[in-house]
Amino acid sequence: MQTQARHSSNLIGVASSRIHGVLDQDYDVLRYTVEMELREGQLRFGLKHGHSNSWKTFATANENLYVGQPPALQNLVAYHL
Repeated sequence: MQTQARHSSNLIGVASSRIHGVLDQDYDVLRYTVEMELREGQLRFGLKHGHSNSWKTFATANENLYVGQPPALQNLVAYHL
């Protein structure tokens, strides 16, 4: 499992999981929470609380799946997807 941050076609950052296997069960479903925050001068995106039948749990508190970059804004009030 890998989390990537991109701006257009430019790769900004990568975070890799301890999970390196393929999903090996038919109709497996990945469930996770996507988080975005401003922390320590970084606009960070990440995954947490992940689960699937193949991988069991991933993106736990002990596994950092966040990528970030210095933001061009001071808070998230004006942020738009």
